Amino acid sequence: MRSLRISTLLLLCSAACDRIDPVPLDDRSAAAEPLICFELLDAGRSGIDGIYTWGVAINDFDRDGDQDIFFATRKPNVRGPEMARRDLLYRNDGDLTFSRIGGRRGIRRRSMAQGAVWGDLNGDGFDDLYVTTLRGSPNRLYYNNGDGTFVEAAKRAGVGSLVFGKGASLADVDADGRLDIYVANALVGRDGREGYRGIPNQLFVNRGERRFVDMASAIGVEGLDRGEGYNGGFSDLNNDGIPDLLVTNDYREDQLFVSDRDEKGGAAIAFRRRHVLTHRSGAMGVAFGDYDNDGDFDFYLTNYNPDILFDNVNGTMFNDVSRASGIHEYTRDVVGMGAAFADLDNDGDLDLCVSNGQVDSIEPQRNAIFENLGEGCFADITPSAGPGLADFRHSQGLAVGDLDNDGRVDVVVGNDDGSAPSILINRTADVGGWVRLLLVGRAPNTSAIGARVSLSSGDLTQVRERRAGTSYLSCNENVLHFGLGDYDGTSRARIRWPDGSVSEEGGLKPRSTVTIVQPDLAE
Repeated sequence: MRSLRISTLLLLCSAACDRIDPVPLDDRSAAAEPLICFELLDAGRSGIDGIYTWGVAINDFDRDGDQDIFFATRKPNVRGPEMARRDLLYRNDGDLTFSRIGGRRGIRRRSMAQGAVWGDLNGDGFDDLYVTTLRGSPNRLYYNNGDGTFVEAAKRAGVGSLVFGKGASLADVDADGRLDIYVANALVGRDGREGYRGIPNQLFVNRGERRFVDMASAIGVEGLDRGEGYNGGFSDLNNDGIPDLLVTNDYREDQLFVSDRDEKGGAAIAFRRRHVLTHRSGAMGVAFGDYDNDGDFDFYLTNYNPDILFDNVNGTMFNDVSRASGIHEYTRDVVGMGAAFADLDNDGDLDLCVSNGQVDSIEPQRNAIFENLGEGCFADITPSAGPGLADFRHSQGLAVGDLDNDGRVDVVVGNDDGSAPSILINRTADVGGWVRLLLVGRAPNTSAIGARVSLSSGDLTQVRERRAGTSYLSCNENVLHFGLGDYDGTSRARIRWPDGSVSEEGGLKPRSTVTIVQPDLAE
């Protein structure tokens, strides 16, 4: 009966979505719901100009209250050889201008960078930076010294792989309190009609004292034989308190590894149930989020074919609702790369940002903004979302974060065509309230990666999860953002921390950013 009921609902939703078209700017009256709208930040103003960018990683690395940006670059820079193939970290100066953190601060390597992820890997309270690279150059681990400087230590830590690294993500897979690193690795060459000969993915388990051991093959998460790994993202899809792993593979089936608790109630370093998603395509990136506000995390896959939206049914079944939601029709003629869920208009549900492009395609492509209309339906509002989205690019990674601290989520997209990254500042008319939460966990996982937050705001309840390393080669900001719609009362947050402990924080006022520190066990 459940399957029949779900199918009926999806058919009804599909019929509803078929009747919905994006509303042109001139047809939206002042009384209508305001548009989602972005301004493209001028490169001359921002201080970030033409670089060949793949991954984008946003984080407040210096803890000054605003989000900084790291760009993984892989080609010579238009400004000359002194900037060629350099890891580029830009500090946010607070007025939508950025200053580059130079080699004297420790970010000095020149190589073909691909992806990047932030998280506290040594438990000192400061988020560190892990960078993947093309074959021939080792991946890099920059430890954050907390004073604006970094030290590179990938080789000493055992994570300096000399393979074709793509996406990297962080999670505490063995419940020891330390963050581990999963790296999806790509091809070593074409292999006829079977596609690519893939390099095994790696799971670097954190043993403490700045030392990691690759355990991917030992526990069976090294990826498909002859598959090309593009991204590995963690999310607790069955709400058991343990991170599950979704791996995207180019031209092969994607894999979902669901972890279970062991007989003693703890988390074993194993993924006991393995699911092969039924499609065979060219998946690139993944975005997790509860787009329908039913309390579990759904996921969106960018793709060489139309993108795919999977609806999570109680953590036990994942329905492809791409056609019913309208996503399939909108993404038929583009190559999806990065993606992120975010409440762009603060109305209480998650919208969707997608970057499109292809390295070897002849024609550049347009990125996309999908507005969540409710009832499981999305509309492509890109044409009316501002001139910053009118450009056609060869885009790659995408990350979201509030760059100007105005309570509206901005979007940063890397472009692999020599143009400046697209820094899209959210100028949506301010109709919805918001609450932003910065979680600080107990050491060693002070980043609180893996924490789950349920925010109650009147009749509205929303869930978010602290993640690091989804989208495509990218990493979203380290703050959890909640739109409140018309609700103007206080909210209450229930936090399940990565170690399973639970705390609550009440009296959260609208339009506020609040830091919540995990209570001590003795409290």
